[in-house]
Amino acid sequence: MTSINPLDSLKIHPAFIALSEKQRAYVLAYIENGQDRNKASELVCSDTKDPIASGYQIYRLPKVRRVLNIYYDVKDEQLDKTDFLILLSNSIRDGGKDQLKAMQLYAELKGWLDNPEPEKPEDAKDYTEELESYEQG
Repeated sequence: MTSINPLDSLKIHPAFIALSEKQRAYVLAYIENGQDRNKASELVCSDTKDPIASGYQIYRLPKVRRVLNIYYDVKDEQLDKTDFLILLSNSIRDGGKDQLKAMQLYAELKGWLDNPEPEKPEDAKDYTEELESYEQG
């Protein structure tokens, strides 16, 4: 009995078929080049101004990540923080009734709520006195 090659099995999976031609090419290049995102990007996105950035945009698409998770047998619930932030960011951009909650959660996860006031660098000069003397004339 012959076993089916995992890559051939992926090629007939509905999630893979639903990807665009470029997304499918990226997935295959990523897998065939040992999960090297840069190599996959250079091969598939060479027609763009910045192949690495264009490839990363493809890589971070939830539907592309889902196909890669299927191939590598990673459960969809096992999202890393970056994947979660991407999905959350997309949710914020798409709007909807829970947009404010999503924005608050995103800000909390990014650590923006921990320190609402930006810290002044230690080596920053305080111009308060100079400003006051200038205003006085």
